[in-house]
Amino acid sequence: MAMVIPCYDGRVADPVVEETVRRLVAEGAHDQAATILIRGYGRRILGYLRGVLRDEALAGDAFSQFGENVWRGIANFRGDASALSWAYTVAWSAVCRVVDSGYQRRRGRLETTHAERLVEEIQSSTRPYQRTEIKDAVTQLRERLAADEQTLLFLRVDQDLPWGEVAKVMNADPATLRKRFERVKDKLRAFAEEAGLLGD
Repeated sequence: MAMVIPCYDGRVADPVVEETVRRLVAEGAHDQAATILIRGYGRRILGYLRGVLRDEALAGDAFSQFGENVWRGIANFRGDASALSWAYTVAWSAVCRVVDSGYQRRRGRLETTHAERLVEEIQSSTRPYQRTEIKDAVTQLRERLAADEQTLLFLRVDQDLPWGEVAKVMNADPATLRKRFERVKDKLRAFAEEAGLLGD
């Protein structure tokens, strides 16, 4: 009987998903662990990909790549960070791949029909209002940032991940990321001033 884990929409890692993934990986039940991780965090990852890539087709490709990489790589999850952080690491790798100039779109990449069905299920179950980009002033300002700057902002501000986990996701030194974060905030402030969004 399939295990059903509800989607946890908070900013922090879902303790049920975390414990279940760790246990299944330790037991060698990698397919089940991948299923739980994709079901538990898939909508959050897809939202991140849509926000950073700002292109539905690219986000779809990145999410397919994410699903494939989770399926193939879950056995390498060591638990030194949360499964959520690991999922964002895999998603960031997918972003880097689809924005790479040498990337060629591939349909039907997933070798496992179960994995492919999971990815399609997450993509099709996202509510329409979640798929629609709301073009408010702050969103437009953030869209002017590079993908890695948006990712840094998303992980630290939107997801409230600790610096250590952000560093693992982005494969960078925490002190360097803190400095970069300050530069990104300065850049956003300059964008806001330019757009006349800040008072005198």
